[in-house]
Amino acid sequence: TGQTGDIYYTLPSNPPSAVNQVLTASAFSGTGPYNVQMSWALPAGTFWDINGNSNVSGENYIGPNINVPFEVHVFENDVLSKGSHRVMQYTPNGTSADLIGGYYANGFDIGIVGATIGGGGYNSNINFVWNDFGTIAGGAGNSVGTTGGGTNSYATVSGGSANTAGAHYSVVGGGYNNTIGSSGVYSVIPGGENLTLGANSFGVNMSSTAVDVSASANTAYFGDMNLWLGNVSNTARELRFYEPSSSGTNYTAFKAIAQAANITYTLPASLPAANSGLMISSTAGALSWGSNLAWDNSNYRLGSNTTSPNTTVDDNGDLAIREHGFTAGNGNNNNINIGSYSFVRISGPGAGFTITGIGSGVDGKMVILYNSTAQNMTISHNDANSNASNRIFAKGGVNLTIGQYGVATLIYNATDSRWIVVSTN
Repeated sequence: TGQTGDIYYTLPSNPPSAVNQVLTASAFSGTGPYNVQMSWALPAGTFWDINGNSNVSGENYIGPNINVPFEVHVFENDVLSKGSHRVMQYTPNGTSADLIGGYYANGFDIGIVGATIGGGGYNSNINFVWNDFGTIAGGAGNSVGTTGGGTNSYATVSGGSANTAGAHYSVVGGGYNNTIGSSGVYSVIPGGENLTLGANSFGVNMSSTAVDVSASANTAYFGDMNLWLGNVSNTARELRFYEPSSSGTNYTAFKAIAQAANITYTLPASLPAANSGLMISSTAGALSWGSNLAWDNSNYRLGSNTTSPNTTVDDNGDLAIREHGFTAGNGNNNNINIGSYSFVRISGPGAGFTITGIGSGVDGKMVILYNSTAQNMTISHNDANSNASNRIFAKGGVNLTIGQYGVATLIYNATDSRWIVVSTN
């Protein structure tokens, strides 16, 4: 309507020579009536071509020029319960756009800014962002933030299924049915399953049984798994326990040395029956509290069969000193080597023999020399045939003779650097 004259369109005489060509006005003439010559040509101008564009610049874009969401749809005729229809949505706002990908029902709460869902989700298992700047990379049935608004922002779920990062700056890496509630700020669950954490905590559960440790903050939980501190640098790593920060930066650490086999220690099942209990181990590494040994740390006393030692070593029972054999020769036996033993059974000589000195002397060490031979054994006083520190002081400065089955008891005195004869029989 409203034409100023007749218009005559002349169609082209040939069909289009290529796909996507459209009818265009290639020439026109007249002042009414008008003559317009139509011809086939590829469309020109500012539009997006399904075969691609070459005349683009950094200022070109797809989307509305008003404040409404922009969506990408595929297979719009498909049923809604499948992975079709809306597959991406960009929602503008006054702070940071919300980007929602994947299943058409994935979404975010009203008024939320900076929400990101990379994809995932499916029928009845959507991904949903409840608070600002929440991120779900993928997976299904995951949520970040908490319902009803609040400030539980910047939470992240990377993937997995049925996971919730519901607290400020909380992270669930993946796995199944892991939960960080609204009180679990700054907590991290890297994976695993069925774990609920509290504030400032870290944990992994590898059991199908649900574990809830949310009542305990500042906790590291490792469920149904072994913790290995390995190395490939030929340096054993250590487990450190630091002192209170107000005291400094010192620590106590445990680490392994080179071993010929694996060693596993199993802790006792109960507390010691009394203070000062000592821990002992079986050859299988089973640790237990010794019922007959006690250490008094205040007075530096060791008790055997008593929990209240009265002396440095208090033995409430019998005492055994194991035998060590020494074969003596006829005549002088100088600097005899008894090693780390205290009861020495002497045998060997076919004639009288003499002990001029004894090695291995340390302050307070006691030794019992038992003459099992049929010959007389002489304990020689301060005899120069032995080294000075191995010599023996006898009562009155005279030699002592010990007959068959006789015994001499000696103690070493570091001040004199000599063995002192205590008794003979």
